[in-house]
Amino acid sequence: MSERLALLKPLIADAMTHAMAIQQCEQRAADSVQQVLEVALTVTDMPTDKHQLKAWLLRAVHNAAIDVIRRQRKEQGLGGEDYEQQAPTMIEPEHQFETWQTQQMVRMALQKLPIEQREIIVLREINGCSYADITQIMQLEQGTVMSRLHRARLALKQVLETLQRGEK
Repeated sequence: MSERLALLKPLIADAMTHAMAIQQCEQRAADSVQQVLEVALTVTDMPTDKHQLKAWLLRAVHNAAIDVIRRQRKEQGLGGEDYEQQAPTMIEPEHQFETWQTQQMVRMALQKLPIEQREIIVLREINGCSYADITQIMQLEQGTVMSRLHRARLALKQVLETLQRGEK
């Protein structure tokens, strides 16, 4: 158990970042990560290779986060499959003021993107996942990952330019 925890501990921050990118709610994201970690500590087929473990953990967090959104939307009568249109909320930055302004603008821009685009940007640019990792996590072909990432970057750039001009 302690060996598994030692393997998982360095990945918790990435798991939380990934869950936040999908759910936009710190409490729900923390709940999803905790749920996945509880399972990870008990399953028998958890990868032990650090590279494979990261992809496995982020895929599990992805599934748990999407399940929470689907359950919530179903309870609200909004339909569980249309999670891409979930309304974003603000994330409070915790860093120094100069960095805070940049982070705030990027976060606002990310929130304006659909979940699919936001997730792929966070996986690649924030969590540092390789294309191969992203193909496993999102269960997509590598060419699809590359094209979606390209479109997501273009969309993020456009939103950032709009925010810098002071438009909404």
